[in-house]
Amino acid sequence: MEKIIIYIDEAGRWPLAWPVYVWLVAMKKRIVLKWFKDSKKCSEAVREKLYKRIIDHKSVCRTTAKRDHEVIDNQGISYAIQASISEGLEHLLNDFLEKKIVGLANIIEYIGKENITIMLDGKYDFKLRSMLGVEVKTVIHGDDLIPQIGMASILAKVERDHEMVSYHKKHLNYGFAQHKWYGTLAHRKALQKYGPCRIHRKSFLTKLQPC
Repeated sequence: MEKIIIYIDEAGRWPLAWPVYVWLVAMKKRIVLKWFKDSKKCSEAVREKLYKRIIDHKSVCRTTAKRDHEVIDNQGISYAIQASISEGLEHLLNDFLEKKIVGLANIIEYIGKENITIMLDGKYDFKLRSMLGVEVKTVIHGDDLIPQIGMASILAKVERDHEMVSYHKKHLNYGFAQHKWYGTLAHRKALQKYGPCRIHRKSFLTKLQPC
């Protein structure tokens, strides 16, 4: 079997509220990739166009997974990312193979550990090497250096931003649509005035400095 390479990036590791997303991408055939890089270096309009191109491309196999604020508060952000990646891998590999094999360990056994490589943006492997036994490569600034990780970066950023805008309408006091849930001065002032809402990460709020 030809080696399957999975490219992964996350969005929402550091914000003060709700989910962390991961997006996973695998290529069904070699294609020329043009200008897919770190989503933070693209304007919102450009990200939206690239997002649609990726979603519509038949050679791009992709999936997403997320964990919400309760998982992050109870088990930590690293666990939330690891669990999201594991869930996403099961879905992605089944889609890639066009099969339905239950359980990530069973899928990896079917493919063969030597036939899977995971490429992660950043320097952390979230214990995937030891947990899965497959090759895991971490690439600092991978979303800017490797187009497929750039794809995952754009998918993660756009998908998360869409959901944040929808939650802005339900929690107007906090300005979620503007600061994307990061700990900006405006966000921290709103927290001081109104207190946290139900989707804030309570474990993150304990580390905030007073405005």
